[in-house]
Amino acid sequence: MFLALHLPALPLRAATWGLPDAWEHPLALSNGHDLAAKKSQLTCLNPAAQQWGLFIGIPTPRALARCPTLQILEPKPENEILLRQELLHVARNLSPDLEVTRPDTLLLGWKKNTPPTLSALTSLPLQQAIAPTPDLAHLSVIAGSDFQSAPLPLLLATFLPPGPEHNDLAHTLASWGLRSINDFTTLPRPDLQERLGGQAAFLHDIATGRHHRLLTLYRPPKDYRQHLDLDYPLETLDSLLLLLRRFLHTLAARLQAHQRVPNGLFLTLHFEDHTHHLSTLRIPEPTTDQDQLLRIIETHLNGLTAPAPVIALTLDASVTRPSRSQHDLFQKALRDPNQFAHTLNQLSACLGRDALGVPQATDSFRPDCYQLLPPESLFDRSREKPGDTAAHALFTSTLPLRRLRPPLAVQVLTTPEKTPQVLLDGPYPGPLREVSGPFILQSTWWESAQRWTGHEWDVQLHRGPLSRLTHQPPHHWQIEGYY
Repeated sequence: MFLALHLPALPLRAATWGLPDAWEHPLALSNGHDLAAKKSQLTCLNPAAQQWGLFIGIPTPRALARCPTLQILEPKPENEILLRQELLHVARNLSPDLEVTRPDTLLLGWKKNTPPTLSALTSLPLQQAIAPTPDLAHLSVIAGSDFQSAPLPLLLATFLPPGPEHNDLAHTLASWGLRSINDFTTLPRPDLQERLGGQAAFLHDIATGRHHRLLTLYRPPKDYRQHLDLDYPLETLDSLLLLLRRFLHTLAARLQAHQRVPNGLFLTLHFEDHTHHLSTLRIPEPTTDQDQLLRIIETHLNGLTAPAPVIALTLDASVTRPSRSQHDLFQKALRDPNQFAHTLNQLSACLGRDALGVPQATDSFRPDCYQLLPPESLFDRSREKPGDTAAHALFTSTLPLRRLRPPLAVQVLTTPEKTPQVLLDGPYPGPLREVSGPFILQSTWWESAQRWTGHEWDVQLHRGPLSRLTHQPPHHWQIEGYY
């Protein structure tokens, strides 16, 4: 089954945008600015104008003479674009498979035998019809449910392009006394094709439901940027999030149509004091889930102090292909990276951006030397390759070392060669039974401000375990840990 949606008199409704009471009066659009010209004709009418006997194509001077209260309005192309977008928005909420047959008519693939309830989706006065073929649904929504009694010229005008062949066929059918579509469908199809050609047979197949075709699926443009200038400034976060949710709904529909996912969002807020704020929001696990995307934006906006009310906003996205990777059996990974990133953003808002990060050991022999990477680097860390370890990892002992944090400062009696002999204090004072060393370590020796040198010994205490004793010249001794 196929569902057809039609917005009658779309250009005229765009011209009366914001004037709900004007639709009760005779209204029309003309194809020329000079209403008194002979070539000026009416191109669109409302039902109130049709009650005066006006029709599309009637000369404008004759229409004004027949209906003195007729108002000729100026077209508004910008409002027509908004109405078409609203019509597409309604159609995408009903079915992903749709065809833009005409600017005011859409065809959708439909799996039910009953029409949907459109009042919950839009306030536009849309007409809808269901039929087993796309063209029959199109004809039904234009001519009404009883399309068989519709005028025959409507069938020709809907499915045949204007031209000499169209005019000749219309003149021939009118000369035969055919007035309605029902009169035309009662004729035998073989005789029509033999006497009038393939166009007449094609129209006969459409009207009888024997012409089947596939929908020409609509693909949204690959422009993901959305901008909105507000009529009134926004001062609350809830109002801003409501507009952003609508932006994300449109963004998700476009990305799903192109089989893409966003890996970053770019949000720009324009304030009333002529300043703006640009936010680059990274998505740890690219997804089109609108709730997760809105939660990322909301967490960022909760920590933002706006200098003035918002008068405009822009949302853009960088996209990538959906990731399809198999989880490793022995590698522990994040179950929900987006939820983890949401928690990190909340912690950053409370503690500050510089107080949160991922610790990583630096390429140095100095103990407890590390750097704090941004939290986002956690999602970029790749698996280390064999042999791609730091240089200090090559000198690790086969015995496990239980480090003391902080190290235990002690006093040591040494030989003239600075070899330790006796511990003078600490938990295990007394002479050292065995001493192995020194193992000299240096770090950043080329920088005088950060130069560090250390000497390590493995010593057997008098009444204690095997320990690591370190010395930092000139007189700083400490027990690093126990083996």
